Amino acid sequence: MEDSPDPDDPAVKTAMEEYVIGLVADCPAFPPDERQKYFYSCLDEMRKEMPDSEFISMNGFRASAVDLGWIRDRVAKIVDEKLDDLGCMCVSTLVEMFITRSVQRVKTGTANHLYEIGALDVRFTTQDDEGHYDYHFLVPVSDEADEEFPEERDPA
Repeated sequence: MEDSPDPDDPAVKTAMEEYVIGLVADCPAFPPDERQKYFYSCLDEMRKEMPDSEFISMNGFRASAVDLGWIRDRVAKIVDEKLDDLGCMCVSTLVEMFITRSVQRVKTGTANHLYEIGALDVRFTTQDDEGHYDYHFLVPVSDEADEEFPEERDPA
Protein backbone atom coordinates (compact mmCIF):
# COMPACT_ATOMS: atom_id res chain seq x y z
CA MET A 1 0.00 0.00 0.00
CA GLU A 2 1.20 3.50 -0.78
CA ASP A 3 1.49 6.17 1.88
CA SER A 4 -1.74 6.37 3.83
CA PRO A 5 -3.65 9.63 3.76
CA ASP A 6 -3.42 11.96 6.74
CA PRO A 7 -6.78 11.93 8.58
CA ASP A 8 -6.15 15.55 9.62
CA ASP A 9 -5.83 16.73 6.00
CA PRO A 10 -8.94 18.87 5.30
CA ALA A 11 -9.74 17.12 2.00
CA VAL A 12 -9.36 13.68 3.56
CA LYS A 13 -11.43 14.71 6.57
CA THR A 14 -14.22 16.02 4.32
CA ALA A 15 -14.28 12.77 2.33
CA MET A 16 -14.37 10.74 5.55
CA GLU A 17 -17.24 12.87 6.93
CA GLU A 18 -19.23 12.33 3.73
CA TYR A 19 -18.67 8.57 4.00
CA VAL A 20 -19.80 8.55 7.65
CA ILE A 21 -22.93 10.57 6.79
CA GLY A 22 -23.89 7.78 4.38
CA LEU A 23 -23.37 5.15 7.08
CA VAL A 24 -25.51 6.90 9.68
CA ALA A 25 -28.31 7.72 7.23
CA ASP A 26 -30.21 4.58 8.23
CA CYS A 27 -29.54 4.93 11.96
CA PRO A 28 -32.82 4.42 13.84
CA ALA A 29 -34.47 7.63 15.02
CA PHE A 30 -35.63 7.93 18.60
CA PRO A 31 -37.88 10.45 20.33
CA PRO A 32 -36.25 12.73 22.89
CA ASP A 33 -34.83 10.73 25.78
CA GLU A 34 -36.54 11.46 29.09
CA ARG A 35 -33.21 10.72 30.80
CA GLN A 36 -31.73 13.82 29.12
CA LYS A 37 -34.07 16.54 30.44
CA TYR A 38 -31.39 18.41 32.35
CA PHE A 39 -28.94 18.18 29.47
CA TYR A 40 -31.53 19.44 26.96
CA SER A 41 -32.22 22.50 29.12
CA CYS A 42 -28.50 23.27 29.35
CA LEU A 43 -28.04 22.67 25.62
CA ASP A 44 -30.83 25.12 24.77
CA GLU A 45 -29.14 27.82 26.85
CA MET A 46 -25.71 27.10 25.31
CA ARG A 47 -27.14 27.34 21.78
CA LYS A 48 -28.63 30.76 22.60
CA GLU A 49 -25.31 32.03 23.94
CA MET A 50 -23.12 30.41 21.25
CA PRO A 51 -25.24 30.09 18.09
CA ASP A 52 -22.26 29.31 15.82
CA SER A 53 -20.86 26.51 18.00
CA GLU A 54 -21.15 22.78 17.36
CA PHE A 55 -22.45 20.67 20.23
CA ILE A 56 -22.39 16.96 20.92
CA SER A 57 -24.81 14.80 19.01
CA MET A 58 -28.30 14.15 20.25
CA ASN A 59 -29.02 11.99 17.21
CA GLY A 60 -28.81 8.25 16.98
CA PHE A 61 -28.95 5.70 19.75
CA ARG A 62 -29.68 6.85 23.27
CA ALA A 63 -26.65 6.90 25.53
CA SER A 64 -28.17 4.15 27.69
CA ALA A 65 -29.50 1.95 24.86
CA VAL A 66 -26.95 1.46 22.10
CA ASP A 67 -27.59 -1.37 19.62
CA LEU A 68 -24.06 -2.79 19.53
CA GLY A 69 -24.96 -5.26 16.77
CA TRP A 70 -26.05 -2.45 14.45
CA ILE A 71 -22.96 -0.37 15.32
CA ARG A 72 -20.59 -3.34 14.98
CA ASP A 73 -21.98 -4.27 11.55
CA ARG A 74 -21.22 -0.77 10.26
CA VAL A 75 -17.76 -0.73 11.82
CA ALA A 76 -17.06 -4.05 10.05
CA LYS A 77 -18.23 -2.40 6.81
CA ILE A 78 -15.79 0.49 7.37
CA VAL A 79 -12.94 -2.00 7.85
CA ASP A 80 -13.95 -4.03 4.77
CA GLU A 81 -14.47 -1.04 2.47
CA LYS A 82 -11.82 1.42 3.58
CA LEU A 83 -8.83 -0.36 5.15
CA ASP A 84 -7.01 -1.07 1.89
CA ASP A 85 -7.56 2.42 0.46
CA LEU A 86 -7.15 4.60 3.53
CA GLY A 87 -4.92 2.65 5.89
CA CYS A 88 -5.32 1.92 9.55
CA MET A 89 -5.00 5.44 10.95
CA CYS A 90 -7.84 6.75 8.79
CA VAL A 91 -9.98 3.70 9.54
CA SER A 92 -9.55 4.32 13.26
CA THR A 93 -10.55 7.94 12.75
CA LEU A 94 -13.54 6.92 10.58
CA VAL A 95 -14.77 4.53 13.27
CA GLU A 96 -14.49 7.22 15.95
CA MET A 97 -16.35 9.72 13.72
CA PHE A 98 -19.06 7.16 13.04
CA ILE A 99 -19.57 6.35 16.73
CA THR A 100 -19.90 10.02 17.70
CA ARG A 101 -22.48 10.59 14.95
CA SER A 102 -24.60 7.51 15.59
CA VAL A 103 -24.70 7.49 19.41
CA GLN A 104 -25.89 10.27 21.69
CA ARG A 105 -23.53 11.94 24.17
CA VAL A 106 -20.33 10.02 23.53
CA LYS A 107 -17.75 11.18 26.08
CA THR A 108 -14.74 9.14 24.99
CA GLY A 109 -14.06 6.73 22.18
CA THR A 110 -11.18 4.75 20.74
CA ALA A 111 -10.60 2.28 17.92
CA ASN A 112 -7.28 0.47 18.37
CA HIS A 113 -5.73 -2.46 16.56
CA LEU A 114 -4.94 -5.50 18.69
CA TYR A 115 -2.13 -7.05 16.68
CA GLU A 116 -1.97 -10.28 18.67
CA ILE A 117 -5.54 -11.26 17.77
CA GLY A 118 -6.01 -9.35 14.50
CA ALA A 119 -8.95 -7.26 15.62
CA LEU A 120 -10.07 -3.66 15.92
CA ASP A 121 -10.88 -2.96 19.58
CA VAL A 122 -13.71 -0.40 19.76
CA ARG A 123 -14.56 1.24 23.08
CA PHE A 124 -16.69 4.23 23.95
CA THR A 125 -18.36 5.80 26.96
CA THR A 126 -21.65 7.69 26.93
CA GLN A 127 -23.51 9.70 29.55
CA ASP A 128 -27.05 10.78 30.29
CA ASP A 129 -28.58 12.43 33.35
CA GLU A 130 -28.71 9.03 35.10
CA GLY A 131 -25.12 7.84 34.62
CA HIS A 132 -22.21 6.72 32.46
CA TYR A 133 -22.22 3.68 30.15
CA ASP A 134 -19.19 1.80 28.82
CA TYR A 135 -19.41 -0.12 25.54
CA HIS A 136 -16.85 -2.46 24.00
CA PHE A 137 -16.62 -4.84 21.04
CA LEU A 138 -14.09 -6.34 18.62
CA VAL A 139 -14.14 -6.44 14.82
CA PRO A 140 -11.82 -8.81 12.89
CA VAL A 141 -9.24 -7.07 10.73
CA SER A 142 -7.67 -8.55 7.61
CA ASP A 143 -4.40 -10.42 8.15
CA GLU A 144 -2.94 -8.21 5.45
CA ALA A 145 -3.56 -5.01 7.40
CA ASP A 146 -0.40 -3.00 7.77
CA GLU A 147 0.92 -1.91 11.14
CA GLU A 148 -0.26 1.68 11.04
CA PHE A 149 -2.95 1.24 13.69
CA PRO A 150 -1.93 3.33 16.67
CA GLU A 151 -1.44 1.36 19.85
CA GLU A 152 -3.33 4.08 21.69
CA ARG A 153 -5.34 7.05 20.48
CA ASP A 154 -6.58 9.97 22.43
CA PRO A 155 -10.39 10.12 22.68
CA ALA A 156 -12.04 12.12 19.94
